[in-house]
Amino acid sequence: HAYPKIFILLPTKELAQQIYEVSKPFIHALDMNAVLLQGGGRRTDEIQRLKRGVDVIIATPQRALEHIEARRIDIKGIRHLVVDEADMMFDMGFVGYLEKIFEKMTERSQKIIVSATITPRVVKLAKAYIKPLKRIELDPPGKIADTITQMLYPVLKSKKEALLAWLISSGQYEKVLLFVR
Repeated sequence: HAYPKIFILLPTKELAQQIYEVSKPFIHALDMNAVLLQGGGRRTDEIQRLKRGVDVIIATPQRALEHIEARRIDIKGIRHLVVDEADMMFDMGFVGYLEKIFEKMTERSQKIIVSATITPRVVKLAKAYIKPLKRIELDPPGKIADTITQMLYPVLKSKKEALLAWLISSGQYEKVLLFVR
């Protein structure tokens, strides 16, 4: 069994890998060790790391639950659970995995749900599994920083790339943040 202290759940293996890499110096400085559990990862390597014992688990929900149900992780010993990008977890259909993980945890574990957007589904999940629930918001919903100008350019789908190329090459912007799906 692995008796981790910290359990971090992320919706994608790419995000899990990123968090794993960024957290390595901190984990090492605290004289702790970590394992990355993700779909597409080598299960045998993960099992060996868990058998040696770990302090921090960074994982995607489905792979985490596989290891929990196979009794390779003793979830009752976890002190801190962080669910990052909770809104994305819902969008990707992972809420069932999250609920199963929450149900297996003890009441005394600290549970943190982080989300860029606090949807009614995220609130419902938090209320069901976090007692007492404390909500911390950095900015009110819909607030835009004073230094940011938002612009919308209605354009035909076939002309999007040309418009983007023109906007970037025009040189009228010092910095641009572009969101795409």
